[in-house]
Formats: sequence, structure tokens, C-alpha cells
Amino acid sequence: MSKRSTGDMTATEVKEELHCANEKLWKMLNAGDLPDAYYIGNQIRVPRSNVEAYKERNKYVPGETRHTGTLRHNR
Repeated sequence: MSKRSTGDMTATEVKEELHCANEKLWKMLNAGDLPDAYYIGNQIRVPRSNVEAYKERNKYVPGETRHTGTLRHNR
């Protein structure tokens, strides 16, 4: 987890915070899930508020079904 509690996060910090891979982060960025992300040079920055809002929107709620697809199991 990032040592910073406020401000903007690097792509690495976002991936660590959300426990996701690089590919998932790019899907989120392209889908607009982190709408205020921006570049500084060749590095992405994401406002912490975007990450917190994403986590809130995707929070697990007991008894609520969010996914309509089937689970895939790797064997």
C-alpha cells in the first residue's frame, strides 16, 4: 500500500492498492473507471479520490449479485 494517504498515485501504487495486474489497470483506464487520470511525461497519475470512488462502486455487498457470467476455473 502506498505511504501517501492523499494526492495522486502512480500506476504502480494504483495496482498495489487494487491488487490488479497492468492489463487490468489499462482496461480500467480505457473504460473510464478512473476518469481523472493524466500523464506527466510518460507516467500515468491517478487521483486517490478516483481510486477510492472505484473501490466504493465495486464494494462487496452480501446478497447482491453483480456478475451475470459464469466463473471460470483454471485446471
